[in-house]
Amino acid sequence: MRKYLLHVLIISFVFLLAPAIQVASYADEKRLEDAKEEVRKNPDDAEVHYNLGYAYGESGRYQEAIESYKQAIRIDPDHAEAHNNLGNAYLQLNDRDSAPADLSLPQAPIAIVKQEPEPVVNKWTLRIISYSNTKKHLKQAANLAKAIKNMTGYNTFLAKIGKEIVVCAGRFNLKDSSELKEALKRISKLEYEGKRQFESSYAIQIK
Repeated sequence: MRKYLLHVLIISFVFLLAPAIQVASYADEKRLEDAKEEVRKNPDDAEVHYNLGYAYGESGRYQEAIESYKQAIRIDPDHAEAHNNLGNAYLQLNDRDSAPADLSLPQAPIAIVKQEPEPVVNKWTLRIISYSNTKKHLKQAANLAKAIKNMTGYNTFLAKIGKEIVVCAGRFNLKDSSELKEALKRISKLEYEGKRQFESSYAIQIK
């Protein structure tokens, strides 16, 4: 009797879980389709290829993520986040040796920092706003990054810091540079959805 009840409970749990799995799968596919559409519209934009790679990675499709990150790096060899996530995708496939052997691309900025005594370029960016790292917020962050780029012309990108997705703008040599200060001043005055939301932006270092 106990075994029978246990089997009934297990079967019931599987049926209850199935709709949630279907919803999650639909959300993954919708996010991927949106990212693919952005690539079709902007094939020469490193950021949209990076965002597609991120979406592939979140769906567990690491081989496709690798191809998207590689394309982002071909367009923008200094894209630190694409380099970082590319390495992580290879690690997810337990393929530690393929990344340097397979890519005819520059090493990630971290490796350059270790080899060069001088500061590397593009080591500072502006942290605009952060979201919790969820599928819903990923799309919101991508839309905001695109809007800021359209309004300012600055290169924008998404960075995963801890458990947060951070919208970043611009790449600067020095924290106290006039270019960074001007960008911070300009972005803090932007209005998005009818109000100022970015007055708390500040500079962070890209590792």
